[in-house]
Amino acid sequence: MEIKRIKIQNFKVFKEITVDFSSSDLIIFDGPNGFGKTSLYDAIELLFTGSIRRYNELQKLIVDGRESYEEHPFYNEGASGDIVVCIEFVKDSTSYFLERIAKTNDLSNRVDFSIYHLYEKDNFDSQERILIANEEDFLSNIFGGNYKENFKYLNYIEQEDSLFLLKNQDKNRKQHISHLFNVSEFENKIEVIKILKQKIDKICSESEGLIISELKSEIKQIQEILAKDFEETEFIKLFSEKDIFWDEPDFDYNILSYKDLFDEDGIMTQLDYFIVNKSLFKDYMHNETINSLLRDEILLNDFLRFYAFIEEKDELLKAKKSYNQKLTYLEKLKEFSIDDLEDEFFEYDFDNFSFLDSDLIDDFRDEFEILKKEIEELNSLETIYSNINDSREKLIKNIEKLKEEEGEISGNCLLCGNDWGDIDELLINISIQSDNLEEVTGVKSKKFNERLEEFKNEIVSDIINDITNDLTESKVDVQFIDKLCSFELIKFNNLILNFSKIDFNYVSYLSQIKKMDHEIELEKLILALKDNRRDFEIEKIQNYFREYFNEYFDNNYEALEKVDLDMLKKKTRYLKYNYSILQSDILIEKNKELEIKETKFKNAEKLSKQLKGMKDVYDKSLKKYQKKVIKDIEIIFHIYSGRIMQDFQGGLGLFIYSDKNGIRFQTNPAKTFDAVFSMSSGQLSALIIAFTLALHKKYSKNKIVLIDDPVQTMDELNVVGFVELLRNEFNKNQIIISTHEEMMSSFIRYKFKNYNLTQKRVNLKSMN
Repeated sequence: MEIKRIKIQNFKVFKEITVDFSSSDLIIFDGPNGFGKTSLYDAIELLFTGSIRRYNELQKLIVDGRESYEEHPFYNEGASGDIVVCIEFVKDSTSYFLERIAKTNDLSNRVDFSIYHLYEKDNFDSQERILIANEEDFLSNIFGGNYKENFKYLNYIEQEDSLFLLKNQDKNRKQHISHLFNVSEFENKIEVIKILKQKIDKICSESEGLIISELKSEIKQIQEILAKDFEETEFIKLFSEKDIFWDEPDFDYNILSYKDLFDEDGIMTQLDYFIVNKSLFKDYMHNETINSLLRDEILLNDFLRFYAFIEEKDELLKAKKSYNQKLTYLEKLKEFSIDDLEDEFFEYDFDNFSFLDSDLIDDFRDEFEILKKEIEELNSLETIYSNINDSREKLIKNIEKLKEEEGEISGNCLLCGNDWGDIDELLINISIQSDNLEEVTGVKSKKFNERLEEFKNEIVSDIINDITNDLTESKVDVQFIDKLCSFELIKFNNLILNFSKIDFNYVSYLSQIKKMDHEIELEKLILALKDNRRDFEIEKIQNYFREYFNEYFDNNYEALEKVDLDMLKKKTRYLKYNYSILQSDILIEKNKELEIKETKFKNAEKLSKQLKGMKDVYDKSLKKYQKKVIKDIEIIFHIYSGRIMQDFQGGLGLFIYSDKNGIRFQTNPAKTFDAVFSMSSGQLSALIIAFTLALHKKYSKNKIVLIDDPVQTMDELNVVGFVELLRNEFNKNQIIISTHEEMMSSFIRYKFKNYNLTQKRVNLKSMN
C-alpha cells in the first residue's frame, strides 16, 4: 500500500493544504511544534478508521460523555465550509480515491465521529462523489479484516500516546492485540460450549436434585399410606356454621395435600392438639383479655371517671351554659359603673335566674331606669353649663379687648341692657352668675353619685351575693363537662366487651362525682383485674391457637365447645379413607414422573461433564495457540529492540513472554518483573516502536508505517539504530515520519538516500 496524495480542508490547523507524497519510500514531516504534524496523522487516521483513538479514550474518561466545547474541536478557526479529508492511495496495483466529510450543519460543540461520512470518487480532483453505505465492509475488502485495530497497533505509532499498550495490565495487553491471533473461531466455540453448559447445569442443579428427593419422599409416604387398612367411613362435618373447603364431601386433595393435613404441623394434627387444650386456651385468652385491659391505664382512668355520665351529656351542657351565663353576669355586675348606665346595649335580663328574689329584680330594674334618666339629665345640664362657660369666657375676653381699645366704657350689659355702673362691676356679676350655675350642676352630680353608690352597695351587691352563692352550690365542673363531651360511647366499646369476656363487674368502680379533682378507684380496679387472672400451663399454648380460634370458630367459645376429640377422630378416618382411594392412581403418576426426572438429571450430569471436558480442551488449545503466536514475533522483537536500544543491555535486546496472565516484556528470561519498571522514557518509547514494527513485520497486510515524532525522547545512539532498522528491514514499505528537529530530519533523509531509497521532506512551517 502507498499513499500518493492527501488534501485537508478546515481540519484543525489546516484551512486548506495538499501534500503530494510523490511515490517516496520515506516522507518526513518536519517543522516546529504547533504547525500540524500530529494533525496530518489525525487526518489520515480519521479517514481510514472513521475516528481518532486518543479522543475516544478521552471520551471514556469524561463522566456521562457530557464534556462539551464552545465550538467544534476539529473545525479550523476562521474556516467556512465542510471539514474534508481527501486521499489518493494504491493498494495491490489499484488506485483508490476516498474522501471523508463532516457537513458544516452537522458540526456541534462536542466530539462526534458519526457525522464524518466516507465517500468514493473517480479521481482526486473530482467534485462528484458516492456515499459509501457500509464503510466497514468496504474498507475491510481493501485493507483486510480488523483493519481498525491493525491500524492502531501495526501501522501507526502516536506521539502523544505511544506508550498506550505499556500502560495496560499484562492481561489487557493480550486483549488489545487478540485480533491478531485469529482466534475468533476458538472463542466462539468456547462461548457456545459455555452457554450450553450453563443451560445443562440448570437441569442437573442442586435445586433439581432437591425436587427429585422430595418426589421420592412423597412416593414413600404414599406407599406407607397404602400399606395401612382404611375402613369405609361416612362423611362428618366438623363446622356446621362454616364453609371450610377441606370440610366438604367433595374435597380435592390437589388443593391441599395429605401432608398439609396430617404431618406434624398439618391442619388436623394441630387442630387435634388445640381441642385437647381448649380449656387451657380459654384461660390463656382470659388472661390476654385482662392484659389488654391493663395495657391502657389512661383509657381505664377516663372510663371510670366519665362512663357513668355519658348519657347526661345534654343536661350537663345546659348546666355549663347556665353556669357560664351566671359567671358573665357576675363579672358585669362587679364592674358596674356609670358607663353601663350610658350604654344603650347594657343587658340586665334575669329571667333565667330563678334563685333571685323577684322584688330584688324589680328594685334593680326600677332603680336602674331612674339612674339612667338622672345621668341623662345631668349630662344635659353639664353640656349647657359647658356651653355657657365657653360663651362667658369669650364675652369677657371681648369686653377686655374693647376696654383696651376704647378706654372708659359704660357698665351697661351688652346682652340685657342693665346698667351696672361700670365695666368692672359688669364683669364681676358675670363671674358670680357663672359660679352659681356651676354650683347647681355640682349639687345634682353629687346627689347622683350618692344614689349610684347606694344602688351598687345595696341592690347590685345583693344580686352579686345571690349569684355567687348559687354558683358555689351548683358545683358545676366546666373542665369535667368539656372532657366528657369529647368522648363518644364507642370509645369504651372494647373495654365493655373485654369486661364482658371475663365476666367482670366494673359498675362499682365507676365514679359518681362530676368533678375532675375527684379521686377515682383506678388502683383498686387494676388490683381486682390482676387478681382475676388464672393459672395454667403456658408452655402448652401454641402460636396457631388464636389463628384456628378465629378461622374455624369465629372467636366464639360456644362453637369451640361443640367440637370434641371424637368428632376429630371420625373426620380423620374419613379424610384418610378418601385419600387412600386416590393414592393408587397418583402413585403410578408419581413413579412415572420420578423416572423421567431422574433420567433427565443423570443425562444432564453426564453431558455437563462432557461439555466441561470439551471446554478444557479448547481452552488449552487456545492458550497454546496464543503462546505460539507470541513466539512467532519474539525473535523479531528481540532483534528489533536490540538494534534500536544499543545502549541498553549492550544491545542484547528484550524478550516478550506470554502466559495465562497475558503479555510481559522482560530484560532477562529468568526475571519475572516487567521491563517497564527498569527503563527510561526514551527506552520505553524505543520498546513500543520495536514491538509495533515486529507486529507490523509479521502481521500487517498494508505496508505503510506512520510514526509521529519518534526521536524526541530517544538517545542519539538509539536514533541511529532506529533509522538503520527502518532502511534495512522496511525498505519496501512506505514510511511516514514526523520530527520537530530539522537536523534530525536531514540525518534520516541522508541515511535513506545513501541506501538508494527515495525520500521527501515536507516542511509544514513553509506550507502554512
